[in-house]
Amino acid sequence: MANTSTILEATRGARILFYLVSPSEEQYEHLSEVPDYVNMAIPYFVAMMLVEAFILYMQNKGIPRADDTINSLTHGVFLLIVQILTLPIGMLSYSWVYRNYCVYELPWHSPWTWWIAAITFDCGYYWFHRMAHEINFLWTSHQTHHSSEQYNLSTALRQSTTQHFTSWTFYLPIALFVPPSIFLVHRELNLLYQFWIHTEVVSTLGPLEWILNTPSHHRVHHGRNPYCIDKNYAGMLIIWDRMFGTFQPEQDRVVYGLVHPNNYWNPLRGQYGGYWELLKRFYQTEGMRNKLCVLFMGPGWSPGKPRLGNGVPEVEYDPSQCYHMPTPRWLEVYCFIHFYLILYTVHVLSGRGNELHYLLVTSLLLYCVLSLTNIGLLFDHHPLSPIGEVLRSSFVIFLDLVTTGTASTDLMGGVGVWILRGSMIMSSCIWLILIIKLICSNNKEYKKL
Repeated sequence: MANTSTILEATRGARILFYLVSPSEEQYEHLSEVPDYVNMAIPYFVAMMLVEAFILYMQNKGIPRADDTINSLTHGVFLLIVQILTLPIGMLSYSWVYRNYCVYELPWHSPWTWWIAAITFDCGYYWFHRMAHEINFLWTSHQTHHSSEQYNLSTALRQSTTQHFTSWTFYLPIALFVPPSIFLVHRELNLLYQFWIHTEVVSTLGPLEWILNTPSHHRVHHGRNPYCIDKNYAGMLIIWDRMFGTFQPEQDRVVYGLVHPNNYWNPLRGQYGGYWELLKRFYQTEGMRNKLCVLFMGPGWSPGKPRLGNGVPEVEYDPSQCYHMPTPRWLEVYCFIHFYLILYTVHVLSGRGNELHYLLVTSLLLYCVLSLTNIGLLFDHHPLSPIGEVLRSSFVIFLDLVTTGTASTDLMGGVGVWILRGSMIMSSCIWLILIIKLICSNNKEYKKL
């Protein structure tokens, strides 16, 4: 018995990614007791992405591209930054409804409550996810997740920063009977389950394909082939799609991404550019009724068309057509290094935010956003991105000097601060040299330098 308990505890972090936990393991009376499941899973995210890349390499399918991977991870960091700076409106609203309008209080320690919460949350997720594809103003936020033209585990982390401001409304009926702590457990476990299904390494899972959402089913959901559009909305259980008529098995080779692909790596534009396009359509459409339809009909709707539009054009699988600017290997390595420096900074700020002044935390996080955006511009070969690198590296050096190193040391620690200083000094030198070479050669491209 002791050995079994030890094994269960040792494998818990891996099992939560697959929802392979029992009610007795994950039952909590109070919200404050619920673990930070996503933080627990981060090492497994990294390990699984590395294993996936290795398998793809061994299968001669090529490893995930640096530009797409960093862009996906950047969107995930953007979501983390927004969560640090904003209130958890979803859980606050759910808890308020539970306190004031609970019809029947299910016992938090009952296995029945645990399973009821798992099933009702998954059903709520199906309907939210479906509406996020069928209602244009909801799609404007959700489209970020579908913008990658590749499909791998990093795609799962390509999240919208605004989606959670509306998705919580679909789960309020559950608050009439399920305690907030149990609801939160399943919200997090359901989210983590959806990580591993973003892969092409797993083909099918046999009989489990009838019940569970699998990589095969979710590949269809991410496709822009006509047969893939508006299909397979499931979170964990594919039974909802089978019940409500939106199920589609995988057939022809799936072509991933948006119907109108994003030909840029600017993550700010990837997050919020859709809102600008929606506002333009709203303004340009004549008649208030049609304007409202722009917001509440499907993304493909226009006057004279049905609610969800008339379908999409046929596409053929051709990886060479995916957006990609040839980038030297040294720049890919550079971008990965600086991405992880920024990620570590955000991680520290998320854990120590309460110890620092809100304006300081906000300013540092804004710097992280601008830094990640400039990394995207580097992959776009934007002519101002080298200058952006000099400015952001010089800013860190300047901040370190004016605070006599205390700010950097407090934030990064003893060893980390020297890594940060060295990286920023080296970056400034590299980009100053490259800018000088570009000016001397009268060349606006730096991809061959």
